[in-house]
Amino acid sequence: MPEKKQLIPARRFYIYGHKLSCLVINPFTGRPSRAILVGFLDWKSGYLCGYEIMLEENTQCIASALRMAIINLDMIPDIVYQDNGKAFRAKYFKSLTDFSEAGFNGIYTNLGIKPVYARPYNARAKVIERFFKEIQEEFEKLMPTYTGSNIENKPAHLKRNEKFHKELHDKISQGYVPTIEETIRLINCWLDYRHSQPCPNDRSRTIKEVFESRIKQNIDVNRLDELMMAHEVKTIHRNGIRFLNADYYNDALYGLRDRVMIRYSLFDLTKIKVYTIRGDFICT
Repeated sequence: MPEKKQLIPARRFYIYGHKLSCLVINPFTGRPSRAILVGFLDWKSGYLCGYEIMLEENTQCIASALRMAIINLDMIPDIVYQDNGKAFRAKYFKSLTDFSEAGFNGIYTNLGIKPVYARPYNARAKVIERFFKEIQEEFEKLMPTYTGSNIENKPAHLKRNEKFHKELHDKISQGYVPTIEETIRLINCWLDYRHSQPCPNDRSRTIKEVFESRIKQNIDVNRLDELMMAHEVKTIHRNGIRFLNADYYNDALYGLRDRVMIRYSLFDLTKIKVYTIRGDFICT
């Protein structure tokens, strides 16, 4: 009899964007701003597989979040479910008329992922609505820079004529606004707590336990990098490459004064990847 092949259960991601109701320091401008968390939620377990912090319109952040999700899941999902794709694009990418213009849909195609765009107000949206509520109630409201998502839930110190509350808040916070790195560490701590809670789809196990029961594919991380890291064009100077108030240098850059393309992730700014304009790898 012919040998039976092992069937790997289909895995689905849910992509979402959420504007955090707390201020963080924008590393590009040095000013406090509300960042957007773009992430991929595992449909089966409810585990947040990967996310990126977006400070301005940049579809590459979606690709970077997908890259992290694939690495953490250690397999490529069959389907990425996006509730009302047009609304998502209109809300967070106002200058973009179509995701295909930015080449993003091509990433799905290259990886063999089927994007599914559903109509708004459908039952499946409850999965992501639950996560929105959890991050708002359990994380954002505990941040010292919480601003509220609208006028109705704005904290007292930001309301007009609330001098006492403003003075009390300023005394306690002392003007502290977390950096991107600090915010990511805080989000990760909250995620550790959340993922230790019972899974909505299997109350006998935690979210993390359900997630860890998956079948892995041993993904090659290097093959994902060229597609899924944010990139910018920079010029090599005497001290290397200047990026976000830091100098990045490698001996491979010695003697070069050309324009190069760098790839990076805000999750790890200790290193960047350097390529020629044509896409040839130079160094890390």
